[in-house]
Amino acid sequence: MTFEATNEKIIIVVTNYLYSSAREFENDEFIKANITNYKLKKCIPNINTSEPIPKPVLEQLQSSLPIVTFETEDQNFKVTYNDLEKNISFEICNLNEPDFEMLKMMVENFVDPKMSDLRAIGINFISQFNLGNNKLKLLNDKIETYMPNFKKNRTFQLTILLQLDDCVATYKIRKISGGDDTKEDRIYQIDANFHFDLSICKTQRKIEKITNLMDNLNKKYLPIFKTECNNILAMNDEKK
Repeated sequence: MTFEATNEKIIIVVTNYLYSSAREFENDEFIKANITNYKLKKCIPNINTSEPIPKPVLEQLQSSLPIVTFETEDQNFKVTYNDLEKNISFEICNLNEPDFEMLKMMVENFVDPKMSDLRAIGINFISQFNLGNNKLKLLNDKIETYMPNFKKNRTFQLTILLQLDDCVATYKIRKISGGDDTKEDRIYQIDANFHFDLSICKTQRKIEKITNLMDNLNKKYLPIFKTECNNILAMNDEKK
């Protein structure tokens, strides 16, 4: 049986992407050119306060935040620079071939001027699945005997760290909602982070590595993730 995700996205995170501030990032001429090229628009952050803020002060606050996000008109692509963590991330929600190609180009184009500084790249897959009345059986079959209140859980998370041949993969499986006395479908989310260390690579090797990873994003790593999701979700208590 193949399990289809009800919601999914991919986030690529590149670390040690160095600017002195979010403002410097968005005012960089190279960044501006990419923003224009990919038809991105700045997301204006909401600042909620108990008292009204004069518009000039509000605009100043918004422009001084350490995180800045740009997105496409259809909100399918997001590019975020995080000055607190010194990283840049690329998010995509529609997983089809043309959008994969655009994502690959965006990653390569945005990281190019900072290539020598980069320390790592993470490929993150996030998918949600509706199992209806079925319950995942990842834990001991008798867990409710040992923990009678476990059936009352509203959520739980299991983290698995795997050392693969070319990266460290971290899977997180958690129940989002539903089950037992809620009378709602069980919704599970599976996240995977494939972490690739670039810290010891010379600049040319970093370029080759990132290009290779982007070329294999939907050819290798997404199929690996989907297979693992299917194997995990198959461990449910559905009556045959």
